Amino acid sequence: AVALTLVLSAVAAIYLFRKRYKPNGPKLQYSYDVFLAYAEMDSPFAEECLYKPLTNQGYRVFFHHLDFIPGKTIAENIELGVRCSRRVLFVVTEHFVKSNYCRMELKYALDCQAEERARRVIPVVLD
Repeated sequence: AVALTLVLSAVAAIYLFRKRYKPNGPKLQYSYDVFLAYAEMDSPFAEECLYKPLTNQGYRVFFHHLDFIPGKTIAENIELGVRCSRRVLFVVTEHFVKSNYCRMELKYALDCQAEERARRVIPVVLD
């Protein structure tokens, strides 16, 4: 029930941002609707409760297991994924807070948000 509520909340947030929010900056083209940012320990939740339902709803989701480009560094792939995505959905857990890569994803997302003057970050906090 909790996972379903989180999925529905994430879908609703992305939908509302997509339909109603008009950024102040120039109109940008995105390859993805959402970049999923989560700690590796939380990947079962991210895949089953977020990636699959969002893609089934027709959203284009940047999922690092599928969309990282071989030959690029992890940092380059993260930056590319965040910049090519309209929103960044963070699954915030204890594992997330301890992960250097997750903090890097958060930094890139906040930098993009500031540069574009657009709301891009969607946190999902799990206990």
